[in-house]
Parts: sequence; C-alpha cells; structure tokens
Amino acid sequence: MATTYFDDVRAFAANEAWPLWAIFELTYRCNFDCVHCYCVRGGGKPELTTEECKRTIDQMADFGVLFLTFSGGEIFLRPDFMEIARHAQQRRFSIRLFTNGSLITPAKAADIASLHPEMVEISLYGASEETYEAVMGHGKMFGAVMKGIENLLANGVRVMLKLPLLRENVHEADAIQAIADGFGCRLQVGSEMTFRDDGNRAPLGHQLPPAELKVMLRKFGAEPADAPRSLDSEVCTTGKSMMVLSPYGDVYPCMQIKNSQGNVRTQDIADIWQNAPFLQYLRGLTLRDFSSCAGCSAVGGCDFCPGMALMETGDLLGHSTQSCNLTAMVLDNERSPVHATV
Repeated sequence: MATTYFDDVRAFAANEAWPLWAIFELTYRCNFDCVHCYCVRGGGKPELTTEECKRTIDQMADFGVLFLTFSGGEIFLRPDFMEIARHAQQRRFSIRLFTNGSLITPAKAADIASLHPEMVEISLYGASEETYEAVMGHGKMFGAVMKGIENLLANGVRVMLKLPLLRENVHEADAIQAIADGFGCRLQVGSEMTFRDDGNRAPLGHQLPPAELKVMLRKFGAEPADAPRSLDSEVCTTGKSMMVLSPYGDVYPCMQIKNSQGNVRTQDIADIWQNAPFLQYLRGLTLRDFSSCAGCSAVGGCDFCPGMALMETGDLLGHSTQSCNLTAMVLDNERSPVHATV
C-alpha cells in the first residue's frame, strides 16, 4: 500500500519523539459509574485550574502538538470546559472530544459546534435503559445519551460512536449497530478491557469469554496488521508521538503506562518530554528486547502493548496475555501466537 504524506509525517514524529498528538484528561469525575472503567476517582489531588489548563495548552502548542483530545471522566462536569476548549481552538489545535453524551443539551451542542471539532466520540453501552443500568450503575441515561447525539448531529457536529463489548451488552450488539446506522454514524467496536489505573483487575471480569469474543471480532470486521514487522521494529508510539496529561498535571508516556514523568505545575512540557530518562529508555525499545515474545511465530503481527504487560506482570518487557489472546483471535490460525490461551 502506498504511503501518504501524513504517513511520512507520522513516521517522522515517532522517529524524532515529536508529540504530534496529546490526550488531556481534564477530570476523573463522572456521572456514570461503569463496571469496566479504568479511571480511579479522588485521591485528594487538586485538578488543574482553568488558568493552569490554558498554560499547559500554550506549552503544548509551542512544542508542536497539533491534535488535542479532551477526555475524562466526563469532560462536561468541568464548568470551565468550554473556556478551556475555546483556548485550544484559538491556539489552532485540531480538537477531538471524548464524552458519554448524557449532558449535551441543545445549547451545549451549539457551543461544541462553534469549536469545529474534528470529532466527538461517544461510547454506546447498550440499546436500552436496562442495559445502560447494568453497565454504568443507574438507569435513565440511555435516553439522555440518545438526545445528546441528536443535538450534536442537529448542529452539524461529526460524531463517532464506540461499542465496548462487554458481557453485559453483547446481546444488544446488533441493536447498537442499528442505532449507529440510524444516526448515520460510524460504530467503532472495541474488545480490550484494561486494569484500573490503581492495578485493580475488576474490569477484566466484564470481558467476553475468548470464544465469544472471537466470534464478535470476526463479525465486526477485526483485521490483522497490514504487514508483519521485524524484530528490529519499534514496539509502539509510547513516549514518542503521543503524550497523555492527567487532571493533576502529570505527564504520562501513554494511556496504559501511568507513571508520571514530570508535572506541568513545576516543569515545562518540552523539558519533561525531551529529558525524562524513562521516556528515553522507552524510545529505544524494539521487539527484540521482549525476549519472552521474540520466538513467537506471530510477534511481527501482534498488537503488543508494553503497558498491558507492565500492568499484568509488573514487567514492561514481559508478555501480555491480553495482547496474546486478542492477536490469536484476529490472526489466521496458522499464525496464532505461541503464548495464546484461546
């Protein structure tokens, strides 16, 4: 497949450790209490103030970040969200929003439209109030989410819907697809549950059994990697072309490795990103460094995640059973990983 100009930019960003993308988690507070959520609320830390968020956005802009995703928790629980997002718009970021959609009134949808976001992403946890209650802890939210989506679309906002496959909602997968089709929105289907940020494994208990998950991934079109990678290939973009910021100002290598490399309250983002020793270590890793995986017949096509390995085993260089099993489901049987337990 021929590469595009943006493919070249993406490769350059990874090679030069230029954070082209950033995810800014503005709050871990949420009006949902989903069974599979990775966020840990509270902790006694103060969230970044409005002005601290703006200053952080300025630093990202000056450092060359182009694509900025605002995430949570639920971002609309911050009363200053639009002020923060408007500042990002003024700094010429391409903006993407992650929200559960339940708080988007017609007026708020009009405000969002004025940001001209690249996309608003909303997870659909079910196709009924009963399933929403099973997934996120209390009822009467399904209707609110449907209204939120309608309000966004009525204001010309691009919306992508996401389905995290769970034991609690798999029976409504077809109905959720029908809802997405009815809205004219793309449905992105996800399957991988992760530990909570404090290491709690509870979310994994809501993942589908392997055999059922395999059927669903095939049904929704999961595909293997475009081309196998050599053992000298980079592992992923962790610590390279995407950074993650917490509501408290911590800078992380990625969504899975929540080890703070510095804090924007006391350091400049560019200084953290360029000089943190652990980030420099991550950037030098190749598939060959993961000795427990190097002999696997499918290592070149595995969607391997060092962060998942770290959470599962305490060893960044270990092998992740989650990654192994998912790769076994997606790849053809003759290329199934030797570590897989499917």
